[in-house]
Amino acid sequence: TYQLKLKSGGEIKRLDNFANLSLGTSYDFLAAEHAQKPWSPVAANLSVYPGPVGSFSASATYDPYSVLGRAITQASFNTSFTRGGRLFGFAPDTSSAARRVPLSASSAPGNAGAYNLSLSYSYGGSAGRDALGAPRWFQSQRLRTQLGFDLTANWHFDYGNQFDLSRGISVYQEISARRQLHCWEASFSRRISPGTSEYYFRIGVKDRPEIQYQSGSTGLGGLGGLGGLSSFGGLF
Repeated sequence: TYQLKLKSGGEIKRLDNFANLSLGTSYDFLAAEHAQKPWSPVAANLSVYPGPVGSFSASATYDPYSVLGRAITQASFNTSFTRGGRLFGFAPDTSSAARRVPLSASSAPGNAGAYNLSLSYSYGGSAGRDALGAPRWFQSQRLRTQLGFDLTANWHFDYGNQFDLSRGISVYQEISARRQLHCWEASFSRRISPGTSEYYFRIGVKDRPEIQYQSGSTGLGGLGGLGGLSSFGGLF
């Protein structure tokens, strides 16, 4: 475990658990008696957390006895970036004085103009053999994007996609909208995948979840109540 210290002017900022590195293997002292190799593959893991803006992790397996044409038999890494802010409007006043003033649902400032963007990339590879028995390195790469945006205090939109860089295809795209209607909440989601198009609509009472109406594929809207209005279909 590593710690990072940054000096800014006369102040020193400390990042605990900035990086963690681990190595592991084992040795069998009785391997010769069983005609086995004494060393097991070496597993290495590294994770870096520079703060709330993102993260990085990587792992690899080293096999000194590999017969697959390479000693590194597995490797993967993931990296992500997160950014949030406000495009317009102002943050709601959370002071005790402000909390004593009742606000209606239509006049509450909420998080109007706030957004949250998340980007991530992942890579995974492993050694194996192809259909003809020749050694081969199998790999996959994925790029993910997720964006959430509060247009007003009562309207929230989300967009998410995943792209397979190895095959050059879009795994899925999903766009959603959620609308607060006083004591009701309505959401609509639309997901486009290769060869399929799905939607999900739900409206219900916030405090009475058993009072609701829903239609479409219930597995959608996983990005957090996303809604995909049907008029957005032409974008995909």
